Amino acid sequence: MGWTDTERVVLSRAALKIMSDAVTGTDQSGKVFYGRVADTFREDISHIITGTPKRSTSAITKEFRDNISKQAQRFASSWSYIKHAQLTGNPGEEDLIRGAVAHYNGKRDWYAAVRGAVDVNNKPVEGKCRILPCWRVLRTVDKYSRAAYDMAAGKLGDDDFLLDDAGQPILGKRDGSVSDFQGPPGGTKAAKTTRAAAAALMRECSANTKALTSIGETAKMRMQVAFMSDPAIRDTTEGRRFHENLLNRIMEQSDAEEARRKAGTSTLMPPQYAQPPAGAI
Repeated sequence: MGWTDTERVVLSRAALKIMSDAVTGTDQSGKVFYGRVADTFREDISHIITGTPKRSTSAITKEFRDNISKQAQRFASSWSYIKHAQLTGNPGEEDLIRGAVAHYNGKRDWYAAVRGAVDVNNKPVEGKCRILPCWRVLRTVDKYSRAAYDMAAGKLGDDDFLLDDAGQPILGKRDGSVSDFQGPPGGTKAAKTTRAAAAALMRECSANTKALTSIGETAKMRMQVAFMSDPAIRDTTEGRRFHENLLNRIMEQSDAEEARRKAGTSTLMPPQYAQPPAGAI
């Protein structure tokens, strides 16, 4: 027999009651948790509706874990998206909830729902949302309100959010300060992609640094050669020693390159000016 909306709300309240237990709320296994939820639900529902079928613990577990909890978390994502969108008109909480319902239902014009628009049949454009009553019960838990995620993004009150391409809040405060909360971790594939991108960026930075250093050293050497080649200096003792040492270094590099070529490890790069020998200038 299918679950009624009343049963689902009562089940949500039972789960919230067990999760909010300051003593055992987080210090219990899944089996124990759902067992306590089931006992609480059966007791509470008996005082509300008479003649309801007695649900087994496995059925109660399946309904909350596989249906209510997953749907409430998905609605929480829509709620967070709408709540932090940059809207005009200062909409109230119920206006935002209508937008969240439309977003949850896949409506593109969710902003019309925020404004309270109706369709040609005079019905709300956001449509119906069976999980909404359950979410209203569970929203005090971070898992179903995304409060921790919002705090991780550094947003408090009604401040505007920075959104990514998927319309989700971007972690990290706008002012670059460190958040007091840790955002939800990414998946293994996303983590590998991030590490690969970071490694590629580091390699590129290293290569750019080496290239700039080489360019700087080459420019410096050219200036030294040009200076020592001036007719007023070239024929002096220092000038002749500079050019002699420079020629020796170039020949050494040429011989080394020839040896690497024969060994099959040639860099195929022409010999570069080396640093001037000590005492050359």
